[in-house]
Amino acid sequence: MTGGLEQTSHPWSRIAQDWERYFTVPSRPSAEEVAQYRRWVGRSDIPRRALVLGATPELRDVLFECGLEVHVIDMSLEMVLAMTELLANDNADETLVKSDWLKNPLAAAHYDVVLADGVAPNVPWLDRNTLFDEVSRVLTDGGRFLNRTFFASRTKRYPSVDDVLVTYAGAPVSYQTATEIVFDLHLLTHDASDHLGSMQKVRDVLEPLRRNGRFELSDDLNKILDIIWNDWLQSAADKVWVYAFEDEEEAEYRERFTIAERFVASDHRHAGSTPMYLLEKLS
Repeated sequence: MTGGLEQTSHPWSRIAQDWERYFTVPSRPSAEEVAQYRRWVGRSDIPRRALVLGATPELRDVLFECGLEVHVIDMSLEMVLAMTELLANDNADETLVKSDWLKNPLAAAHYDVVLADGVAPNVPWLDRNTLFDEVSRVLTDGGRFLNRTFFASRTKRYPSVDDVLVTYAGAPVSYQTATEIVFDLHLLTHDASDHLGSMQKVRDVLEPLRRNGRFELSDDLNKILDIIWNDWLQSAADKVWVYAFEDEEEAEYRERFTIAERFVASDHRHAGSTPMYLLEKLS
């Protein structure tokens, strides 16, 4: 997939207003993951100027609370403004930059630390090297890249949609459960040839389960799938995500960074697929 960030990021501007409803863990960092960002940022050896790729409110709050100068870059002003409404802290000194992550006006060697949460899946496969090159370019010598990413597994966790849904039998009816199922269906339908998880693929595997315009499973599971069908598959119908395999992405890191630390949370079922990295820029 080529064509720049418009293909992967444009739908965010339409769903920004529903962030709190749709985007629960693992789409946003869990409590343990936020705490790990805070531990890394709070170290005395992390200097003071920070850049956030995207508008994730949890990252901006962590930086503010740790006393760093905060800059935010995203191409969607709608998303930045919507996420600003969700901040726990009113940071009047925060600097907002409306720009493409891949083609930006940021000065070289300007930031001591760059933070990203789920950024790589929003970048087309052929542009990933540009993303990591840009992170390296804007970092000072020895600067840090704190990154939570999303991986696909070379071995499928579940062999079929039925196996996914059996896992969620008895799960609470909630947007949290719906988000978890969507991610599992992304991983189920992930293909190494295109690296994509998409809502179209989710629709394709769920459509055969519908009869006469509705799902016919257990009452609770029907309600959860209705959330996916009526909300996710409407607001984010054409959204795609790009998932690398772990070895692929770590190889990309090592071309530009040292992997200093890796962290996997224990407070959500998909933590093994959303590890966090503390990366140090190579000299």
